[in-house]
Amino acid sequence: MLSTQFAAQLEAALRTLATHPTIGSRRYADLLGITGLRSWSVKQSAYLIFYVDDAGQIDIWRVLHGRRDISALLGDGDPDADEHATQPE
Repeated sequence: MLSTQFAAQLEAALRTLATHPTIGSRRYADLLGITGLRSWSVKQSAYLIFYVDDAGQIDIWRVLHGRRDISALLGDGDPDADEHATQPE
């Protein structure tokens, strides 16, 4: 099945990132001004993994199709920013 193949390809890409976290491209970090953002392609697919290597821990931000509007989807920075924002008292 296609979904099983994609899952295996995604797992392989994540294993690669786990052992070589700096391998990803910084293209979108430079383009969007997001410090530490990297991307790595999922082999034999059009999908990209967007992540940040945070002191040896890889934080996966998104897995997006390469033909999507990446700038619009990641342009606001950290996807978990709302969780980290200070709530007014």
